[in-house]
Amino acid sequence: MIRAITVRQPWAWQIINQGKNIENRTRNIAGKYRGPVAIHAGLKADEEALRRLPKHAPEWVTAPRVFDYGVILGVVDLVDVHYAHACLTRREGLALVGPPTPCCGSWAERDAYHLVLANPRPISTNPVTDPGIPCRGALGLWTPPADVIARINAAVLNA
Repeated sequence: MIRAITVRQPWAWQIINQGKNIENRTRNIAGKYRGPVAIHAGLKADEEALRRLPKHAPEWVTAPRVFDYGVILGVVDLVDVHYAHACLTRREGLALVGPPTPCCGSWAERDAYHLVLANPRPISTNPVTDPGIPCRGALGLWTPPADVIARINAAVLNA
């Protein structure tokens, strides 16, 4: 069964369209679950990230000027979950030091659980005319309603 996570924009769009392969969380919301996860764009944006978008990430120039909210944007595979220390290269006593290793790359935050994502599949190839599947989000890892799962399967998993 497919599960879902709600992610603020622009991060939801980045996961599906531009290679953001780590979702950072303060706790392990996935438990032992591994498998398909729908990416739901929450109703609120990360305003600071939106302000930094053009200045600090030139690769984001292809990002839409207006993001969709309250919709399933696509599906990824959740392949691993681990705490940040698993990605750090060195320890000094009990303190973690050093940059993240290639296992998580530049998307990884130091004091977070890393949900490792792979194989992004967008719901739509034209987000202007077909922005995604409307759906109410939730906290943590959640199960979408049956009608939404059917639409996800038709659009992505069985395509």
